[in-house]
This record gives sequence, C-alpha cells and structure tokens, in this order.
Amino acid sequence: MNLNSVEEMYFSESEYKQLQLHKNDLVFSEGGEVGKTAIWNDEVKDCCIQNSVQKLTVNDKCDARYYLYLSYMLGKMGYYKSIVNLVSIMHLTYEKLRRVQVLVPPKEEQIAIADYLDTHCSRIDHAISIVDKQIDAYTRLKKSLINEVVTGKRKV
Repeated sequence: MNLNSVEEMYFSESEYKQLQLHKNDLVFSEGGEVGKTAIWNDEVKDCCIQNSVQKLTVNDKCDARYYLYLSYMLGKMGYYKSIVNLVSIMHLTYEKLRRVQVLVPPKEEQIAIADYLDTHCSRIDHAISIVDKQIDAYTRLKKSLINEVVTGKRKV
C-alpha cells in the first residue's frame, strides 16, 4: 500500500468502529486492480478505510498471510473481475466480497502453506530482482551503443 499521502478526515464513532483498520486486516482494492490485497501492519495508528477499499478482519482461526496468497490467486485467475459489474467502472463492493466462498483449512495448514510460499516466493522475487537489474544494464548498454554509433563516437 502506498501510504505517502494519507489524508485525515472525520469519522463518527460508529463509522470509526466499523472502518478502523487492525493489525492483520486484509485490505482489498475496490477499483483499479480489483481485489488487489495487502495485509495491514499498523503502519499508521488509528487509520480507517474509505470508499476505495474494503477490509476483512480475520479471526484467530485464520492466518492472514494464507488469505493474502489466496486473494492474490483469485485476482490473477480473474475471479474478482468475474463478480464485479463490467458495464461501467468495476467495483468490488463489500456485498460482493462477503459472498466469496473459499475453503478454510485448519490454521496449522494455513500457516504451513503461507510459510512455504513466503520462502519460495522470496527466492523467486530475488531472482526476478537480479534479472531486472540485468535487463536494466542491457537497456542502458543498448542506448549507449545507439548513441555512440549515431553521434559518430564509435566507428561502424
């Protein structure tokens, strides 16, 4: 989540109770990249959601990381897009989100799955980072070569 420009606004007491974020809440994008999900880690104290996101508070029988991975998969498979209104702007409303049915394995299994994915996805992310740096270096080399040849600094 981009928290560089968090705005302050008034919430009534009932709105505050309903919309306040708690550690390990899942935060879902309502529009744009519909269903894009993040885990709230109390980055901003006393923070509430507003109308462009939805939240899901997981209970003590659930591992938030497991549901983050599950939500990622649902988004990539196009499930969220299939349940939103495609006639105008896509909106993943609370009513639509709460109707999503998923399997709920025992918490120990959720933790084992999330731990496994954390480890292996971290390795993949590291490999992607290395490849991205290599692509950037080759891109700069290509631009430099073109510049040198076009400006006559390098003879052809």
